[in-house]
Amino acid sequence: MTRPACEELVNVSGRPGLYNRLFFPEATTIDGLLLLRFGGPLVFFNASHFRSELQRAIARQKAPVERVVRDLIPMTSLDITGIDTLERLDAELAAQNITLTLAGRQIEFERWLEATGHPDQSIRQRVYPTMRQAIRQWHGRDEMGTADEPEADGDSQGLSDGK
Repeated sequence: MTRPACEELVNVSGRPGLYNRLFFPEATTIDGLLLLRFGGPLVFFNASHFRSELQRAIARQKAPVERVVRDLIPMTSLDITGIDTLERLDAELAAQNITLTLAGRQIEFERWLEATGHPDQSIRQRVYPTMRQAIRQWHGRDEMGTADEPEADGDSQGLSDGK
């Protein structure tokens, strides 16, 4: 899939989980936090597409973005081009005072980095076990990296309380 969908994720009142904003334009967002799901691997044939989609998503936001959380669950693989893209985006976003974080597939992400011989620890330190944990940390309710509760209840995603 060379052009996977890139979805902005939002909370929908009365529904558990996160949903594509295109289907629920009235849904709740958190000022400063952009939640993204890129529906495919981050590899040589679509890394530039991901980069462009991320930049467009940031530009569409009404409030300034302070943090981007990229959902890793749909990411089935990562190669050296994908890692390079993440590193370049990380530096570019940092220059704009935006933090790039990742959520889900924590163990797989570690293994992908090891398989490509990637020694840098900076991006590894910003991988959350779940989207929910990334959102909770944004709200200051939990320390990064702890997985203490199941993700069944939708409102517990942390989107309804706003920042």
